[in-house]
Amino acid sequence: MRRPTERQLAREVTWSNRPILSSEIDGGRRVIRATGRRTVVSDPNFESFNHESHMRRAFELAREATDRGDRPYGSVLVRDDEIVIGDSNRVRTEDDVRRHPELHLAYRACREFDPDERAATAMYTSTEPCPMCAGGMRTAAFGRVVYSVGGDELPDFGRDEPSVRSATILDCVTEVVGPVLNDEGRRIHHEFD
Repeated sequence: MRRPTERQLAREVTWSNRPILSSEIDGGRRVIRATGRRTVVSDPNFESFNHESHMRRAFELAREATDRGDRPYGSVLVRDDEIVIGDSNRVRTEDDVRRHPELHLAYRACREFDPDERAATAMYTSTEPCPMCAGGMRTAAFGRVVYSVGGDELPDFGRDEPSVRSATILDCVTEVVGPVLNDEGRRIHHEFD
């Protein structure tokens, strides 16, 4: 097992007896997410990111996937408020179950970025990562993931709800933020069906 980086060790982790279901202020810092009883305090620079622009780029990639005949999933990696890599679902067109954009970006990030760069990276993804992708993202140890459509919403589009939510797998490694621009993300799934 790899040792945590200085940045990962510097993250403040607060323990609470209740899950926080939305953003709230705690000691002057915004708490972004919680799973179970663990809450992670966000990086202050993250608040100033252009979240809508990054999520809309993930939506564009999801639409590109549907144009090819793949399901509507798209993701981008963002560092210092700039998109560094993007990808879309290619499971059907490449006949490869591993070609979810989140997993492929985690793979690329592990090859191309050092641990500190990955910890400073946020993934914006059109749909909450499945358990397989969340496992890859846990290994990559991104600073956070931001999604639009939650896994619990997938039955609305005729798909199975994941047996495990991404926040459970990513707990205490990666902040999970979402849903963001949920109505726009849901429209992409409705258009595909």
